[in-house]
Amino acid sequence: MEPQADWIEENDQILDKNTQLDGETLNGDALYFSLQRNTKHWNTEIEYEQYSPHYQTPLGFVTQNSIRLLDISHGYQHFFDKENFVKQLGIYAGTEFNYNYANLRKLLDFGTAMYVQLSGNVDSEISFNYIVNEEFEGFNAKDMSQFSGFVSYSPSETVRLGMFSEVGESIRYDADNPAIGNSFFIGTFNNFQITPKLRFSPTLRYSQLKNKDDQSLYFSGYIARANLNYQFNPNLSFRIIGEFNDFDKSFFLQPLLKWNPNPFTIFYIGGTNGYSQIDTQNRYSIENSQLYLKFQYLFDL
Repeated sequence: MEPQADWIEENDQILDKNTQLDGETLNGDALYFSLQRNTKHWNTEIEYEQYSPHYQTPLGFVTQNSIRLLDISHGYQHFFDKENFVKQLGIYAGTEFNYNYANLRKLLDFGTAMYVQLSGNVDSEISFNYIVNEEFEGFNAKDMSQFSGFVSYSPSETVRLGMFSEVGESIRYDADNPAIGNSFFIGTFNNFQITPKLRFSPTLRYSQLKNKDDQSLYFSGYIARANLNYQFNPNLSFRIIGEFNDFDKSFFLQPLLKWNPNPFTIFYIGGTNGYSQIDTQNRYSIENSQLYLKFQYLFDL
């Protein structure tokens, strides 16, 4: 049963219930089914999920309900001899169907991918995805194509470099003016073990979407993030995360000190400082700040 509170102002309807917290009783169900068959060279998987319109979970996190999803994939992989330049080759194909409980097809797509592992710790993949249709807020986008790929390289145990990119067509997810645009996405993920105790992990992601007719920008921007970890000893560690979001001109810093002497005892203290740009100036001010801590100890009575 829902609580009674005025936290939600909208009074939208979901079948015979509304979205306000007014003490209604909601009954829902969920189902997950998976069938897999794996051999040395062949892999096949069928997954089915469904979440009824009133399904909710008090624990965990569900991003969408009133949906039925079917995912089918099949692939072939081959392992080469150790002395070969190519170490592993995989070819995969699959399809995905999404329907809501009103039997409206929300998504249908077909995709294929090829994975190649080379000597020298080089991994790469290229893929193609054809979207027959994708429905968003009454807008039904059709015949969209997307190409993507990634490559990673680990010259040693202390360095890992990676890059991924995607180009093609995508929906402009704007409920007031949805459209199909030309999309471009590129990013990089890296990991540097500077010393046995110090690790630095920077990432950068850039994304843009253009109008298909006049090539004007719907949006463009990037998100830069860096993690710095220091392990004083097996029980004590320190981590600081920094992220800059170019889309809304904001960034945050998040330090965390953690002490974990055994599986049943943990203590950590940390905080978050969020900064946003002052108007159009190149100055930033603190928008929000949080401090948190936790101590957990198991008593044996």
